[in-house]
Amino acid sequence: MLYGTVEADVGDAGTLSAGYDFQRNRTRNHQFGGLPLIADDGSQLDYDTSTNAGGGNLPLTQTTQTLFLRYAQDFGTGWQAVGELSFYRAEREGYLASASWGSPDPQGYGVQTVGGYADTDTEQAALSLTASGPVELWGRSHDLRFGITGSWGKDNHKAYSAFDGTEIDYQPITGSIFDWDGHVPNLVQQAGYVGYVSDTKIDQVAAYGSGRFGLADRLDLIAGARVVWYDYDYTTSNLDSGATTHQQISRNGEWIPYAGL
Repeated sequence: MLYGTVEADVGDAGTLSAGYDFQRNRTRNHQFGGLPLIADDGSQLDYDTSTNAGGGNLPLTQTTQTLFLRYAQDFGTGWQAVGELSFYRAEREGYLASASWGSPDPQGYGVQTVGGYADTDTEQAALSLTASGPVELWGRSHDLRFGITGSWGKDNHKAYSAFDGTEIDYQPITGSIFDWDGHVPNLVQQAGYVGYVSDTKIDQVAAYGSGRFGLADRLDLIAGARVVWYDYDYTTSNLDSGATTHQQISRNGEWIPYAGL
C-alpha cells in the first residue's frame, strides 16, 4: 500500500489539499458471500467464528487507486466554501469460490458453491461544491448549506467459462459445511474463456439546499430540498448463447423535499 497527501495554504484563508493512494491485495479462499444461516427444518445453523465460506485456495488480485483534490475557503464570517474532486479505479481479477448457496440440513450437509473466474474494472469520478454558514433572522441564529454533487461511474465485468464445460455454481461441497476443508473441484478450469460480459454505467448530479432554523430555545426546524438528475444503464451479453439484455432508468430534475422538527 502507498499513500501520500500534501497540503498548502492559499492566501490568508484558503487551503489546498491533494492526495493519492494505491493498494494491491492478493488473497486466497476469498469469501464473497455469506454462509447459509437457516437449515431446511427452519433451525438456525451455529457456525464457529473461524468458519470461512471462501474456498478453492486460488488467488484473487485486487488493485485500487484513488486521487483527490480539495480546496476550502474560509470567508471569516462563519461561512465556508469547499470544492472536492476525486477519481477512483479498481481492478479485480482471479478466482472466487464461496460455499454460500443451498438449504443444508441441521448437520450442515447440502451447502453449494458459487463463483468462478472473473475480471472486473471499475472507474468513478466525483465532484462536490458546497457553501455553508450562519445567518441571523428574526432575532435568532440559523445555519444554511447549499451544494452541487455529481458522480460518473462505469463498471465492466467479464465472467469466464471452462473449456471442458465444468461448472462450480450450485455444486454441492463434499460433506458437511462444519467439516469442509475448502476444496472446490474444477475451480482452476474456470479460467478458460470469456463467456459473459456486463457493463454498468451510473451517472448522477444533484443540487441541494438545507437549513437548520431555530424556532425556539429548544426547538429547531430542519428543512431542505434536493433536485436529482440520474441515469442508469446496464447491459449483459452471453457470448455462448448470443443472448443480450438491456436495462435503463433515468430521472430528470426530480425534486425531493424534506422537513422535520
